[in-house]
Parts: sequence; C-alpha cells; structure tokens
Amino acid sequence: MDRLGYSRYGAQGGDWGSLVSRELGFVAPDHVIGIHVNNILGLPVEDGAELTALEQAHVARGQAFRRDGFAYVMLQSTRPQTLAFGLADSPIGLLAWLGEKLMTWSDGPLDREILLTHVMIYWLTGTIASSVRLYAESGALFANIQPSTVPMGVAVAPKDLLPAIRRSAEKSNNIVHWTELPRGGHFAATEVPDLLAADVRSFFGRFRRAEAAHAPVP
Repeated sequence: MDRLGYSRYGAQGGDWGSLVSRELGFVAPDHVIGIHVNNILGLPVEDGAELTALEQAHVARGQAFRRDGFAYVMLQSTRPQTLAFGLADSPIGLLAWLGEKLMTWSDGPLDREILLTHVMIYWLTGTIASSVRLYAESGALFANIQPSTVPMGVAVAPKDLLPAIRRSAEKSNNIVHWTELPRGGHFAATEVPDLLAADVRSFFGRFRRAEAAHAPVP
C-alpha cells in the first residue's frame, strides 16, 4: 500500500480474509483506519438464557454446522496431503469437494457459471493443495487470538455457517459497527454483493467524515 501511495487505508474480508484483514491491524496499526468483515472466526461459543432470539438462532446454526459439516476441517487439518493428491488429480473429485461446500454454504443455489468459475480457479492454478494445507498450518493462529483495538465493522449473514454474536466479538475486537443482513450465506460477496457493498460503504464512510472534520471516529 505504501508503494501505491496510500498511507491510510482499510481492509475487508470474509472467512480467511477476515483473519488476514484483522492481522493487518497488528502489522500496520498506524495505517489501517479500520477493518470490515463478514465472518469472524475463532469466537467462543455462547450459550445461556441471556441470548436474544436472534442470537439463539445463530448459536443453533453454528451447533448444527459443527455436528454435520465440520469434518472437512479435521481432515484438512490432520491429513492435508492425502486429500490434496486426490483433489489435484481429479477434476470431478475437485468439483464434488468444492461444489458441495459452495452450494450448501450459500443461502440458495448459486449460478452454474459462478460455481464453475470458483472451481476452475483452483484447478487451472493447481492451488488446491496449498489451500488445504492452510488448515494444518494455522492452528497457532486460532490458539493465540490477540485483542485488537482497530475499529471493526461486522456484517452478519443469517445463513452463514457460524453467524457471529456481538457480545462474543466484542471480547477481542473493537466493534463500532454491526449489521444483521436480511439474507445471505457464507459467501456474501458472491451472494449479496449489493448488501455487502452498501454495508462496507456505510462503515468506512464514518472515517471519511471524521477525517474531514478532524474528529475522532464515532
């Protein structure tokens, strides 16, 4: 960003991109004005009567995913190379492995061209192995999540895999903006780009206004 001539900037990400965006706040705290995410990974699981109805629904969805859809994480974390050889050798195997997740993690069916484009990016570049190994090599990151003071905006899609709960997110993040999207799943940038883009603009708009007025960010 320095080479491009930007001394002040923000970051946005989902899934692994949310972790990367968050880490930028530690790497360049004097330059990152804020981060916006549509997934927050590594949060503690909340449970109890104090949860609102919406929070209870988020917890229930996360629990269902851990019961029925979490096996891929264990496999990619413990036997990445075994899986990687099979996926890198078979386009049908790769389509089945990725297609199942793209379809079931979305809030409704994805367009066929979008589905094939996602899969072809991995196939043509030969990068499925490195994406699988990421799970095996990132254990320390989740085990050592540090509190962040960088202003964070969050957009929560109702059909995400592990919908975030604000009270959990605030334990380790400086939350200044929170939006419960009316629709969308894990791939919000693909599924509801209009809603996500509007929320990103709303979040970063406060920094433009604050800097123009030379005032603290609300």
